[in-house]
Amino acid sequence: MYAESGIPEYWLVNLQTAELIVYRQPRGRDYGSKMTFKEGEISPLAFPDVIIPIEAIISA
Repeated sequence: MYAESGIPEYWLVNLQTAELIVYRQPRGRDYGSKMTFKEGEISPLAFPDVIIPIEAIISA
């Protein structure tokens, strides 16, 4: 549904596996890019100058 609506990026936090899953590049009903992170840093497409530690997102 997000890809069909043209949402350029969405993030899914899986707390059970402590992963951040990032979907980018919408193509029809799916996304062309899927990246899974457990550590490191990421910048959202909308705010490329903002750097977010992955651990800050997935730690509860």
